[in-house]
Amino acid sequence: MSTSFFYQAFGVRGYQQTRIEFVGRVTRFHIQPIEKSICCSSCGSDNVIRRGVNQREFRASPIGLKRTKLVANLPRVQCRVCGTVRQIKVGIANGRRSYTKDWARYALQLTRSMSIKDVADLLGVTWDVIKQIKKDDLRRRFANPSSKDVRRIAIDEICIGIGHRYLTLVMNLDSGAILFVGDGKSAESLAPFWKRLGRRRHRMAAVAMDMSSAYILAVRARLPNAEIVFDRFHVVKLMNERLTELRRQSAAAMSARQDSCVDNLQSLMC
Repeated sequence: MSTSFFYQAFGVRGYQQTRIEFVGRVTRFHIQPIEKSICCSSCGSDNVIRRGVNQREFRASPIGLKRTKLVANLPRVQCRVCGTVRQIKVGIANGRRSYTKDWARYALQLTRSMSIKDVADLLGVTWDVIKQIKKDDLRRRFANPSSKDVRRIAIDEICIGIGHRYLTLVMNLDSGAILFVGDGKSAESLAPFWKRLGRRRHRMAAVAMDMSSAYILAVRARLPNAEIVFDRFHVVKLMNERLTELRRQSAAAMSARQDSCVDNLQSLMC
């Protein structure tokens, strides 16, 4: 079978088929890397000595109603240049994953219109496998959001779980993207974010936050050109607290005056 078919059907490049097995409702393609693609996984040199073969099995996109698996014979090689003895790079899968990159994309596409459990049942895997694929996708897309053109941010803390564990969040006010998540709610929680901003700190125009003294001091020290804008909710909350306190003081003062008037009236009547 041609290498073009493997690329179009399974997203596999650099491998050739050696044989096919039909086991129940599963089609197993035995593949091996093309000779010219075998190289050191450390330095990339093709000047290597074979030191055995490791066999790994990967889930691949189904053909019709039949599940498909790729059984890959992966050479273990010793590099004559750097001396490393290691299995060649798989290429078709990430790390120790038991499914191909193409199969992961297929599963991810299904989750857009089906629940995780339904996708897992359809593909014959556990719920955790599909959940991990979604996590990997989110991590790939949002783990390191760009802060290149950010001018306005919001800083706030949230409480998660039991035991009052806090996280500090930094959000891009223009796009709504979360730029940073730090452990705790102190000024030190923001240290990695300031480091990542680098010289772009001086281009920051405004920071929205609550009235936390830790955040205020951190922003004034790190973002000298940014205007601090207090969150409306906290401003209203503070104003309401002051009004409540004023009403109580006024009520207490009026009550004292009324008591004094009653005492004076009683003395006049005696």
